[in-house]
This record gives sequence, structure tokens and C-alpha cells, in this order.
Amino acid sequence: MDRAILEFLKNHRMDYVSGEVMSKHIGVSRTAVWKHIKELKKRGYEIESSSRKGYKLLGEPDLLTSDELSLGMPTKHLGHNVICFESIGSTNNYIKEHSDELPKGTLLVSEEQKTGRGRLGREWRSPSGKGIWMSLLLKPEISPQEAPKITQIAAAALIETVKDLYKLDVKVKWPNDIVINGKKVCGILTEMGSELDRVNYIALGIGINANIDAFSGELAEKATSLKIETGHYIDRKKFLFYFLVELELLLDRFFEEGDFESALKICRNHSAVIGRQVWINETDSFVEVLVKGINDGGELVVQYDDGSVKTILSGEISIRAENGYI
Repeated sequence: MDRAILEFLKNHRMDYVSGEVMSKHIGVSRTAVWKHIKELKKRGYEIESSSRKGYKLLGEPDLLTSDELSLGMPTKHLGHNVICFESIGSTNNYIKEHSDELPKGTLLVSEEQKTGRGRLGREWRSPSGKGIWMSLLLKPEISPQEAPKITQIAAAALIETVKDLYKLDVKVKWPNDIVINGKKVCGILTEMGSELDRVNYIALGIGINANIDAFSGELAEKATSLKIETGHYIDRKKFLFYFLVELELLLDRFFEEGDFESALKICRNHSAVIGRQVWINETDSFVEVLVKGINDGGELVVQYDDGSVKTILSGEISIRAENGYI
């Protein structure tokens, strides 16, 4: 019932709506409307009440709930099944554990992750209400060899979102870290279940440091947030919706037309590593190489000190920033 009233208020947010009109439209008593309006106010919705005019929605809380996301979802298919938690261990783990029963395009968002992970099992700090901690369930008809491209497609969508919304100089540290001013602001973790010749599912996990005010210890030198970089509070729902539209566009081009170049061009143009010396992890030791570029398959092309050239499909790389390595 709260959702029906909220949807009605959202659809008429420019006007006052009388309790009588809502009660007739929804099929409940005016007293029931009043009670649910009170409940919405308790949840943080700013609703003006007038004995003569009725109710008007003035503001919404910064909550990533199923109601909020489902009512405003701007995509064609991504995110039309939304699952939201106040707290969870790992959004990617949940998606993997329930991949058989969930429809493709399912979006899982949690206000907090207790055991969030980055690549190589590293901990990803996911404080409550301060970021966008999410996973998407994809079930594409592609080969397992094509799956790593999903990471760079997501990176391209994140770059476009940050650029368009905040006009920041954003870059991607191949293949999965989004950085601003040499510090990490977003991370991507792509995991899949597959057979020899087909992908069963892909869990696309993304962590975005949105409204974290400061980082302590070692993280202060390596991490940042959109709030720190812009100097103002980030509307998380606006960011999420914009990103999902950008991501859906690039994924549709890839899945339906085989167009990976559109996303790859964005990653190349905003690369934090092309033309730079980086350190790659080879058998538990780091080797310094020069990044020559990213080939058409999304692989990193590097040159060793002896002049030999090699392509890297995946792996850990580090670059030297002003305050150390990222």
C-alpha cells in the first residue's frame, strides 16, 4: 500500500493530491491513505499536508530501496527485478548462489556489505549508506573467452557517467579500477559460472565510493570518493540510474551487434596506463613493463626491457601515483 501511494505522489509531484482522490484511485479509505502518508514520512519522505489541498511530495530520502528503484527505473531490461538489502555479506556472492532462480538483469543493491571483495579476494570497504554496492546478473549468449570484455564495458559506462554528471577527469586502470586524481573511486569484480563452451551467468559486481567523507590509514593515499572530488553530496539514485542506462546501451551493442569497439574506445581514451611504466604480477613477483596499448580484444599490450612484446588478458598491475602505488 505504501508503494501505491508513493507511486501516485511521484506521478503527481508537481501538484497537491487530495486524500479523497487517492483513496478512490487506490481503493482504500481516506483514513488508510492518511496512515500510509504518516508511515512514508517516518521513512524520510518529505510530504506537505494541507487540509484544503491534500498532499504533495516535496522530497525523498537517500535510500536505495526496492520501491525507490523500481518506480523510477529508466532502463529497458536491466534492473527490472530489484532486490535490496540493508546489509549483506557480498552482493556478488548472493547473485552467484541464486543465479539459477533469478531472471537475467536482476539488480541487487545493499546499503552495506560486510564482506565486500575486490579482485584477488581483497577486502572492499562498503560502509552503510555511503556508496553504491551492487551486482547485476547477466546471462549472455557468449563464449567464456568473451566474458572478460564485460569488465571493460562496465568501466566505460562508469567513465561516461562520472564525466557527464560531474565533469571530472576520470580514468580506468586496466581493467577494473576507476580512478580520479590517481586515487581509486570505483571497482569492478566480474565473476562467472560457465561450461567449456558457454556462459551460464555473469555476476557483475560494482562498488562506488559515493559519499564517504574521508579515508584513514593506507587507504587515504589510495582511495577517494565522488563527494571528496566534487565537494558536494552525491545523489546515489541519480548516479545509479544514469549508469544503468549507459551500461545497458553498451551491453546491447555488444550482445546484439558484437560491438565491443564503442566501449573499448572510451577505455583507451581514458586509460591511466597506456604509455606508462607499470608493474605486473608474474608468479608472485612484480616486473616493470611499458604499456603500449590495448588491443581489439581488450588485452593489455606491454613491452619488456628486452624489447619483447606480450599481451595480457587479465592480472594485477600497479602504477605509480603521486602518493605511492595503486
